[in-house]
Order: sequence, then structure tokens, then C-alpha cells
Amino acid sequence: MNDTTHWAGYVAGGSASGLAIAHLTVYTVGFFTQADATWPQYLIGGVIVSAVAAGLAVAAFVLARADGRHRPRRLLVAVAWFACVLFTMQAALLVAAADPRLFAPDRPGTYSLLAGPAFGLLAWNRRAARPKR
Repeated sequence: MNDTTHWAGYVAGGSASGLAIAHLTVYTVGFFTQADATWPQYLIGGVIVSAVAAGLAVAAFVLARADGRHRPRRLLVAVAWFACVLFTMQAALLVAAADPRLFAPDRPGTYSLLAGPAFGLLAWNRRAARPKR
């Protein structure tokens, strides 16, 4: 495994972690400051989405350090490809929206723009990696 794989995993994991923290923070603040906010909106829109992003971050960190060709690692590569597509599509839609405010630190633009290619690079490098014998 090379340094590119490690750094791609760290960037992907860090971006997904940042997205999870920012998303949960924005939804929590919005939940407590808006009078018409409901628990289902908060749990589905804030907590569950943040938990998925945190799960993708954990997958990236584990995949960046995992060795061997065992079944869980292959599953993590599939999860990384899914995350790559998800974050790249989100970044493309945010760029198409042409709203620069979407790339503020508390918005998903910057995190998606970094995480999409990083997850793709991580999955590509781990797919091509062969165990040492």
C-alpha cells in the first residue's frame, strides 16, 4: 500500500467527518431555534444523515489502513465507490446551483468536492492493491 492510498483515505475520512459534524451542528441549532421544527425532521434530516456520513468516514479510515484481500475489505471498497458517486453527484449539483454560499464551512459543498474524488482514489488504489506474499 502506498502513501497515496493513505492520504486519499485520510482526506476522504476527514471530509466525511467534517460533513457529519457540520450537518449535525446545523440541524441541531436549527431544531432548537425554530419553533416549528419537529423531531422526525431532526432525526431523519440531521441525525441519520450525519450517522451515514460518519459511517462513511469510518469506512474510509479503516480502508486506508487495512491490509489483505479479505471479504470485509472488499465490502469497504464497494462502500468507497458508493461514497465516491454520492459525493461527486452532490458536488456536481451544488456547482450547478451556482450559489457560492453552498461552499461555506457549514455547508456541504467543500466537503463533497473533496470527498468524492478522495473516495474514488481510495477505492481505485485499494481495488488494485494485491496482498504481499
